[in-house]
Amino acid sequence: MSQDYNATLNLPKTDFPMRGGLPQSEPKTLARWEEEKVYDKLIEKNEGKPRYILHDGPPYANGDIHLGHALNKILKDFIVRYKNMAGFRSPFVPGWDTHGLPTELKARAKAGIGSSADISVVELRKLCEEFVKGYVNDQREQFKRLGIIGEWDDPYITLNPHFEKEQIKVFAEMADKGYIYKGLKPVYWCPECKTALAEAEVEYAEDSCHSIYVKFRVTDDLGKFSAMGIDPSKVSFVIWTTTTWTLPANLARINAGTFFGCHSLSAITVPDGVTRIENSAFENCYSLNTVNLPKSLSYIGNRAFATNYKMTEINIPDSVTEIGSEAFSDCTALTSVTLSRGLIKFGHYEIYDSNNKYSDPSIFNKRDNLVCYVYEGSEALNYCKFQGIPYVVTEKPAPIPAIDIAGSKLESIADQVYTGRSLKPE
Repeated sequence: MSQDYNATLNLPKTDFPMRGGLPQSEPKTLARWEEEKVYDKLIEKNEGKPRYILHDGPPYANGDIHLGHALNKILKDFIVRYKNMAGFRSPFVPGWDTHGLPTELKARAKAGIGSSADISVVELRKLCEEFVKGYVNDQREQFKRLGIIGEWDDPYITLNPHFEKEQIKVFAEMADKGYIYKGLKPVYWCPECKTALAEAEVEYAEDSCHSIYVKFRVTDDLGKFSAMGIDPSKVSFVIWTTTTWTLPANLARINAGTFFGCHSLSAITVPDGVTRIENSAFENCYSLNTVNLPKSLSYIGNRAFATNYKMTEINIPDSVTEIGSEAFSDCTALTSVTLSRGLIKFGHYEIYDSNNKYSDPSIFNKRDNLVCYVYEGSEALNYCKFQGIPYVVTEKPAPIPAIDIAGSKLESIADQVYTGRSLKPE
């Protein structure tokens, strides 16, 4: 028979458990704190002492808490408890941010709504309100389970009318003191969510890229280099960049297929100085509805804007002399086109062939509701007559400048950038 050594030991008798059993004991401790109002008594005991306020930068109420939340709140709890024991009155008011894109995205995902355009503004706000109120309650219980002390029954929540009222009061005070002004500032924009983004919400993927050097030749030295005896035509400024895709704005062209299939792209403004929009540059941009073209543009390539279902009108600047085949093919919503008074080539063919007839000027193939605005005496007027496209004649034509960079150094650099070949410093 084995020996029971417990009976041979002289140990103290106690009701204190041998095991911690924290998953079972902690909830009981927390319940006792709440029942005895330990936090309220602590703040009451410190009445009249210097105040120490630790503001709770609020989490989003859009999901359960994670380790980041736990670290944040536990560290704050250390400070609040210490200050209350160190001669201060330090209340802690927890809060929740119930506005913004992260909340909207989670609410729409939970409801199975793909885009904010699929639901009215009022319905979306109601959906988000119900969503965040549920997670405020969930997170409150989860934080309390961590043992965080604070005014859990009276938190601040950004959607509460009282909180919004205080925000308006503060804004009014700032306005009265002249701190509010209107200016210009670039902001991040999400074309998918159709909303502005805070810088903290933008994350960049790790991606290898080329760093390149590019020479920009001086075209006008304003007399500075000439005064020093330097030939301006032999002077260049060298730039270094890792964002090679921004060069088309400098290189006077948008290369073939640059924005092909950008389904979320809804508006473009081609920068001034661009002279060529190459083949399929904006093809299959289904949501594209606003296009602003510069006065420097001279060429629009094959299928450059083809298969765009929301574009209803476009104005071709007078500087454009050539439009490629099917440039606006399958633009089913297109109803108004102002054709350049300088157009002389349609569909990559001269407007007349050897038999004095049109050759393949198929710019548009969907023309049920299309009206072209043309100038008296222009080749565009002859084109509309030959094609049987309804047109409206406007004023007399005016001379246009000729712009051509074919074969230039700029065109060569653009080709290298967009075909993925790295450039060596010159």
